[in-house]
Amino acid sequence: MPTKALLQPNLVLAADVPEPVCFIAPSAHPLAGQEAVTLEELPRQEFLLTERGMSYRDALDQCLAARGLAIHPYLELGSAALLCQMVEQGMGLSFLPEYIVRPALAAGRLARLNVPDCTVVKYLHKGGRISGGAKLAGTILNIKPILQSDEEGKIVLRSKVRGKSRAIEELANLYAQFCNDPTQTIGLAHADCPADMLRLHSLLREKGHTGEILTVCYEPVTGSHVGPGALALFFMGEAWR
Repeated sequence: MPTKALLQPNLVLAADVPEPVCFIAPSAHPLAGQEAVTLEELPRQEFLLTERGMSYRDALDQCLAARGLAIHPYLELGSAALLCQMVEQGMGLSFLPEYIVRPALAAGRLARLNVPDCTVVKYLHKGGRISGGAKLAGTILNIKPILQSDEEGKIVLRSKVRGKSRAIEELANLYAQFCNDPTQTIGLAHADCPADMLRLHSLLREKGHTGEILTVCYEPVTGSHVGPGALALFFMGEAWR
């Protein structure tokens, strides 16, 4: 654990908190009235799914494959919102993040199926101290937000990049752009992603940082707020606007 304080650091944070992904069906679908739906029942249904490569779609496929099962959707789309509308129109079942389908569930246009053997959580970029703009950061397209603290101490969206590797590189680029003393002590914090932290550590050395780099894993309270995969960089530098 680091013992040196980092006073008023610029903060760059990629934060994740959990959002359930759920099976949905038209409200009048026969499965909608069941107390629970087994995995074995799902492949017999008509499904509309997001394209392979999206994290929650891949998680679904892996969950089914572990039981020797597979869903073969008759339609795959990149738009979760459009899939939600198509399910509302009775065109089949789907598996979508709860935040996408929540209004339709509340209005009774969709039913959420209880599938106890398949629980998938999607981590969305939001949190108690993150502004509304940051909450809208994309998850469907593997978009990673680069967040920073503003003058009031709130976490706000600075930019968005595609993919984790590019997000880590962007943190190092921001250090190179704004850090005015490469000999200072800086800090890295991570939430259960030590390999990502080591990658950023290496990039910072490549950018010319010669000072001490303190590293820490978030403790449970902060970790539960930011979610697994969060990576933060702390340093003193020029103010950014």
